[in-house]
Amino acid sequence: MNETNFAEGRATVSPDGPVAAGSPGTWTVTYVVGESGLSPGDALRITIPSGFSAPQTDSAETPGYLQVETGNLSSLFRAALEPIPGQIEIDLREEAGPQAVYLILERGPMRSGETVQITYGAGQAQAYASPYSGAAEFTVWLSTRSGDDVAYGPIAVSPSIDVSPGKISVLEAVAPSNVAANASFDIRVVARDALGNRCVGWSGWFAVQTGSPGVSVPHTQRHDDPTGEGIVLSVQVGEAQDKPIRLTIIDEESGIQTSTNPTLVGREGPVWGDLHACVGDGDSSVPELD
Repeated sequence: MNETNFAEGRATVSPDGPVAAGSPGTWTVTYVVGESGLSPGDALRITIPSGFSAPQTDSAETPGYLQVETGNLSSLFRAALEPIPGQIEIDLREEAGPQAVYLILERGPMRSGETVQITYGAGQAQAYASPYSGAAEFTVWLSTRSGDDVAYGPIAVSPSIDVSPGKISVLEAVAPSNVAANASFDIRVVARDALGNRCVGWSGWFAVQTGSPGVSVPHTQRHDDPTGEGIVLSVQVGEAQDKPIRLTIIDEESGIQTSTNPTLVGREGPVWGDLHACVGDGDSSVPELD
């Protein structure tokens, strides 16, 4: 396995705290020049995290506007959203995608410890975080030249922030498609925000209701979901039933509620959501569900 040759220097992002999915903000990525310094013709590629506003340099009134500053007035970087032929090693373009920003050092040099900053979301419109929760990395690569040789690679650690889910908007409850009679089964309940992200670290008082006979539901009680994997509610059923049952799950604190998929008790049937309506033994008929 080939070892990665890391570029010199280090980078930080500020603020580095979590941001709610889809919310506006302004972030500053600061690159600190490494031991060997930078010379004219060297270049940085900073890739804005996927799902964030597209970076742009045309209008401060549009989300994603960029500004570049250096701590050395004698140095000058040019920002570009497309690689400039002849100025950036072709490898710098690979896998960058439309979120990449190229900073070409046109006047220098820059010494070890000096900095270049790119402020993303610098205008009044700021920039918008990804609608998807998870880690968001501002990837930093460096292209440096020494005579005819070009060294190209990522810095050892690119800075990142966490995109967190928003407030609970909906509940999602999943039950088995069929269960044996006179048995218990579990319902998994997951909370999601308005953008569909799984919520983490939430809790609520949950009630389970059903109009089906022979179904024993748990008492209203508090449940916590620290991981985003959801909570589990256990339900007891009696004799086989001719019709599928559904259960309603209610968070009594927020009033948000949802219903499970249909569950057949003591009967075989299709797996809900399977477009082929799979049944056993190659039988292509679908049970009558009334």
